[in-house]
Amino acid sequence: MKLRVFLPRSESKIVFVLVMVCYALAATVSMGTLATAFGLPRPEPGVFLRQGSPTAHVVVLLLLAPVTETLLLIGVLELTRWLRAASWLQVTCATALLAVGHSAAANPWGFAVAPAFAIQSLAYLEWRRVSWKVGYAVVASIHALLNVLPAISTVGYAARNT
Repeated sequence: MKLRVFLPRSESKIVFVLVMVCYALAATVSMGTLATAFGLPRPEPGVFLRQGSPTAHVVVLLLLAPVTETLLLIGVLELTRWLRAASWLQVTCATALLAVGHSAAANPWGFAVAPAFAIQSLAYLEWRRVSWKVGYAVVASIHALLNVLPAISTVGYAARNT
């Protein structure tokens, strides 16, 4: 079965982004549930929260992370594409690099977001056909929407701990 059957049939970027966010959330929550079931310890609060700056944490989650991590993801995808790697290898390399980066920050829970990075990689490859700029905008939008829940959690954490 081809992966394209799971893509929205609409040409709308908004519909595409929302559907991919739903897929990524479902996959990430499933991975998180498995991590909890296997007794993995929850990650500690981020550095900005430990230093008492939840506003900075929310800015990083909603603005900086989507911009920089999407650039890194696209850089790996384009490099492997330039090396003429198969699509599955492009997605695997980009996903692994970002999942390892997240695991360094929130070990071992960083791997729970690996499916989300795989979905973002596939989304970029799909929209890259239009242009890399459109692909970037779609992936950064997916990433920012996925970070809304951690941002809300940060606000709740700050409200409880101030």
